[in-house]
Amino acid sequence: MTCDCQHCDCLLEFDGEHAGKAVECPKCGKFTVLKAPTSYKVKPSNVGPNSIGMKILKVVIVLVLLGVIASVLGGWWANQSRFDRTMERLSK
Repeated sequence: MTCDCQHCDCLLEFDGEHAGKAVECPKCGKFTVLKAPTSYKVKPSNVGPNSIGMKILKVVIVLVLLGVIASVLGGWWANQSRFDRTMERLSK
């Protein structure tokens, strides 16, 4: 594992079992606490507009829009059919 000295930013390498212990920095001579990393960096290939999550989101948006369009057209067709039947009845 590695961490930076809190005083001079020297990179310190240590075994994980020593995390939390105070040691003397070989560069500045001051005592610093060895800290285990708390977070991991995400690789750039896992984020952005071409990530799998974004592709899935785009597909979902397209499917929702297609559903809305189908509903609107279906409603229009149903109303148009009802209108045509009403006009046929009135013309008799």
